[in-house]
Amino acid sequence: MENFTIGLYGSNKTGKKRCPSGGGAIIVQKGTSPLADMIADVKKGLLLGRFSGGSPSDNGDFSGVAKNSYLIENGKICRPVGETMIAGNFGSLFSDVRAISAEEINYGWRIMPWILSGNVTISGKESTTPP
Repeated sequence: MENFTIGLYGSNKTGKKRCPSGGGAIIVQKGTSPLADMIADVKKGLLLGRFSGGSPSDNGDFSGVAKNSYLIENGKICRPVGETMIAGNFGSLFSDVRAISAEEINYGWRIMPWILSGNVTISGKESTTPP
């Protein structure tokens, strides 16, 4: 790991060094787990395509809406979800990382693998549209 994406606010709060890029170009190192195996390990959860939420609170609590996301049940992607909220704490979320995928997505301004974690609350309606 080369640096943390800590902005000015986080730097002032923690006393840690501010990220040189200001957090604008995030690259997370890929892991070794195949995404298919990670999905197969989920009893019930989400394949989160996009998260829309505000800044987390001072203690790391967050909440927002899952977008472009799919319900996973018994290790299989079942259907897209709509009007689905996610809430949790970033400290707990990152402490519970169980796997990082070998596959990654290059968005041009960030490169990210898929991350299997827990310790979040998911609530909302399920879409009946098949994937």
